[in-house]
Amino acid sequence: MNREPVATVIGKKGRVVIPVSIREAAGLTEGSEVVASVDDSGRVIIDTPASIKARIRQRAAHGSKMAGSAVDQLLAEREADQSLLD
Repeated sequence: MNREPVATVIGKKGRVVIPVSIREAAGLTEGSEVVASVDDSGRVIIDTPASIKARIRQRAAHGSKMAGSAVDQLLAEREADQSLLD
């Protein structure tokens, strides 16, 4: 699996082409659904709904071991991820 960064440009109408090596590594094909978001540092993130769900499940599974503000943060992140799927 190729995890090397690949440069691309934003074209007219704001379209971005995801290079074939990245699409293949992520299992994306024509018509695949993706979720785009921006984090607090301005990084653009393109996720698949399946990867978001897996991250939510992983965080929830580890949530019972956390206490205090870490739990609050986990719940806030889960709600944010879930809102991307809705």
